[in-house]
Amino acid sequence: MLFELLTLSQALGELTWPSILSKREELREIFCGFNLVLVSEFSENKINLLRSNGIVPLSEQKIRAVVTNAKQIQKVVEELGSFSNYCWSFVNHRPIANGFRYARQVPTKTPKAEAISKDLMRRGFQFQACSQHKASEK
Repeated sequence: MLFELLTLSQALGELTWPSILSKREELREIFCGFNLVLVSEFSENKINLLRSNGIVPLSEQKIRAVVTNAKQIQKVVEELGSFSNYCWSFVNHRPIANGFRYARQVPTKTPKAEAISKDLMRRGFQFQACSQHKASEK
């Protein structure tokens, strides 16, 4: 589930959330149900095939990033036991209770989000920086 969310979020660089969500099932099929083991094994031929037949609504660069991120998640799992543990470690394994009443009150960036983005990039993840998403530019 986290790999799927990470993949869908990185698509924000090219698509809007409504567009991403409308293509969610298509992306699930393309990326093997977001099975990170299977995606991490995508060959150069598989990537080229996905791009050449035009069924993927993402650029080649984004497709490659999905494959890279699957590999990086596997490394995090080896190191920390799970990707969930990694994500929760940024908030001391507790949900953050914000008092936002309306969606417009939610900031597009926070210091915590910036720290997570920087750590993901340090670990070799691609297209995870807050500043790399269209939503952050608005």
